[in-house]
Amino acid sequence: MIYWVNEGIVTGGRDGCQPYPYDIKCGIPCPLLEFAKNAKMQRCHHKCQNIYYRNDYFNDKHYGIFNKYHIKKIIQ
Repeated sequence: MIYWVNEGIVTGGRDGCQPYPYDIKCGIPCPLLEFAKNAKMQRCHHKCQNIYYRNDYFNDKHYGIFNKYHIKKIIQ
């Protein structure tokens, strides 16, 4: 939850921003052996893979609200 508050997450889903940590050059679905072989060479892309989606990665982020009262209640 803290990541969602600090960094934000994108919408995802079928019609939203679909970010992937690795470039999807090896195809969908990427065979596991191919992924493992190329994982070290691949770069992280902060962009939406859905070319029809209008928002870019950073404008699509949604952030959570940190509720101190709720956290204090959990700790007690």
